[in-house]
Amino acid sequence: MQIETITEVRKDLLESQECMKTEVTLDQAIGRTLQGIEASITCSQMVLVFTDGTFTTLGVDRGYNYGDGMLEGQELKLHHFGDKELIRLGVTTGEELNAIRNAREAAYRLQQEARDRAELVRLKRKFES
Repeated sequence: MQIETITEVRKDLLESQECMKTEVTLDQAIGRTLQGIEASITCSQMVLVFTDGTFTTLGVDRGYNYGDGMLEGQELKLHHFGDKELIRLGVTTGEELNAIRNAREAAYRLQQEARDRAELVRLKRKFES
């Protein structure tokens, strides 16, 4: 289980907390008033924040060949932006980002524990038979 989007964490882990802004699809963003924009210079995503408490994310689908790139609506990937940018836009809070990081670390620990247990079983079979 890899946690990397706001929607995954908000749905699974933060249902009881009020999140700052709600992500909408590009189609749902039509007609809304733009409040702020932040572009990721490294990962080809741009967040558009609207005055009604929503935001949408644009990204580039690079396609297969040079020049095939196409702009499309995407789900916000947290690791594409710095904390300061997301907090400044009101997309999330520092507390929510910490909760997301904690959830991600807990998931990674569980995955590592499962891999370690599987490796232990494999080694026991190899050396105890």
